[in-house]
Parts: sequence; C-alpha cells; structure tokens
Amino acid sequence: DDPEFGVCWEPVNCKGTIPGKISHHKAAVFGPNVVVFGGISGLDNCEETYEFNSHSNTWSKMKQSGDIPKPCDDFSISIINDNSFFIFGGFCSGNRVNCAYVATKSGNQLEWKEVGANSPDKPCVRASHSTVVHGRKCFIFGGQDDENNKLNDLWEFDLDTEIFTCIELSPNSYQPMARSGHSANLFNGKMYIFGGIFEITKELSEMLVYDFDT
Repeated sequence: DDPEFGVCWEPVNCKGTIPGKISHHKAAVFGPNVVVFGGISGLDNCEETYEFNSHSNTWSKMKQSGDIPKPCDDFSISIINDNSFFIFGGFCSGNRVNCAYVATKSGNQLEWKEVGANSPDKPCVRASHSTVVHGRKCFIFGGQDDENNKLNDLWEFDLDTEIFTCIELSPNSYQPMARSGHSANLFNGKMYIFGGIFEITKELSEMLVYDFDT
C-alpha cells in the first residue's frame, strides 16, 4: 500500500514454466498455491494445467491422471476442501457440456474423477454458469445452453451419492431472471449471486441471496 495513493497494482516477475496468453480459464486457490485450469489460448483450448506458487512467484506444469477432462473454457470451479475442487460444464470442442469432475491435489499432481455420470437426472449442457460448494453439496445456477438460451435453474449435486437434484423454489420465493456470466459466492451459509447478462443489451445489476437453511 502506498500512503499517498492507497492500494496499488504492480506486475509480478514470474519464473518457471509460465503459461502463454489464455482467457476464460478458472483458478482454485490452496494456501499459497493457485491451480489454473482450462481456458483459451489463441484459437484452441489450453490443454495444460498450471500451478503458481505465490511465495516464490514460480509457475510449473501439473501432472494429471485419472479421468482427465477434455480441454474446455467457461466452466465453473469451486473448492471442496483443502486439497480438492469441483468443475462442471463449459465449452469443449465447439459444444457446451454437462460433465462434472472432482480433482484431488497432491503436491504437483492432480487426480481427476468424473462424477455424476449415472445420476438419473442432471442439468442440461451449459457454460458461463456458477457453482458454490456448501458442505458436501454443490449448487449450480444459471448459464447458457447450446441454443444460446439463458437459464435460471438451480441444481444440487451431492458429492457423496453423486446424484443431481433440481431445486424447485417455493411459490413465495423471488424468481431469479435467467442469466449467464454472473458471479456466485458463499458467505455465512448463504449463496450470493451478482449481475450477469440476460441479453446482449441487457446486463443485470441485482444482488440475489439463497439461504440453504430455508
């Protein structure tokens, strides 16, 4: 912090195996380490997964095993615990998908497992949606399907049973507008959703809250 100018940005001098120019990727933070997965590099999806150590400012490629997802972008990512994260959906090889995976981190290794494939019901394909993890359940909201329709459905995924369940809101609940490109965060046992886009010329500014207890 600069006492005269307040909080300032500054570039980080990185070393190691530095990722190229990428966008539409996602990151998961584990203490001082940041795992960066997916995204677009040029015209193609990024096939490598990288880890950044904020103590040494060093990048490295991660080793991956198990059910490694296809390269994708505009998926969602949420931390489950101090060594694993959940990803869902996204845009892969020209199409949106509704696959779900759990990645478990051990040092510089990621072990992937596809989950929910045998669930009797599951969300439709989508990208630019959001997820949060509350306890042992993941909550998926909104996004955009393969017909470019915006969505406002809310799904619960049980990490233990690997079952997806569509949550029906009560009649007295506020009914959120369909949207994609919004943000979702967990705070004090509630999910807060902000913004997003409904149409190309209609971006949203409302803040929504979903109470898991009620």
